[in-house]
Amino acid sequence: MLQEIGRIITAIAALLVAMAGRVWRGMQWLVRHALAARVVTANGVPRLGRLLDLAALSVAADLLFLAELWRRGSPVGSGWASLFGALAAVAICGALYFTQRSLIRLTWAALTILRVIALAVLALAPPVFLVGGGSGSSKFFGALAVAVLVAMLLVDRFSWVLTMRSLLAPTTRGRFVAGTLSYVAYTMPWAIGLALIALMIGGLWPLTIAEVLLVAVAIIVLTLPGPTVDDEPRPPVVKQPTRKSLPTQPVAPQQPIAPTEILPPVGAHPGDAEAEGYSVYRPSTLDD
Repeated sequence: MLQEIGRIITAIAALLVAMAGRVWRGMQWLVRHALAARVVTANGVPRLGRLLDLAALSVAADLLFLAELWRRGSPVGSGWASLFGALAAVAICGALYFTQRSLIRLTWAALTILRVIALAVLALAPPVFLVGGGSGSSKFFGALAVAVLVAMLLVDRFSWVLTMRSLLAPTTRGRFVAGTLSYVAYTMPWAIGLALIALMIGGLWPLTIAEVLLVAVAIIVLTLPGPTVDDEPRPPVVKQPTRKSLPTQPVAPQQPIAPTEILPPVGAHPGDAEAEGYSVYRPSTLDD
């Protein structure tokens, strides 16, 4: 009997070790492909690769937030709060679209800090106050935190798109977005594993880790390069009317004038021409 129990325990331990080894090798495979996608997409420019890191860190923070909501339960009035947050996000995104491209980084960082504050409010609010019972102020702050988080989740994606448009030429944006999606897909299993570990530990760990990730997002946003592509509409250039010139008649080509031939005087013979410069006196009978 003891031998059978020992064999079962040994088989279970060997299975767990084999599964852990396969999971570790799978994670290494994900890391290699994530790094390859990052390098190829960013073309070896480190500061441009930070855009991919921002997308991955933001997705990890969202997964931790959703995992904590699943563990605690949705706050009272979270449905209306989510709708209000979505409408607020539309208004904020419209304001960001007409903001100068050089100020988007500062605005994005400030909104990320606001997101961190909303997570702190949600973390410090007791679960019993969020689900039911307790004071009305706790329910209000819990619903307000959910509204802010939903709004900032949408605004974060829109800010990423605006920053990407200000750094990349139109011909390379599609390839960059596809590479970013691949990078996020390779890093998402790590984020899911981190969320599961935080849930198993319990306490404030999921939201605390999410706040740390969002603080890193705010810092990376401030280190992004300035806008290099100007997509803002410019006023059309008005061309001044050009004056029409009068039609000119073509001038007929002049025929070359032949040199005039000097003819000898009338009654003279060609042999009578004297040499130029002197004359020869010839006596004649008319001299008498």
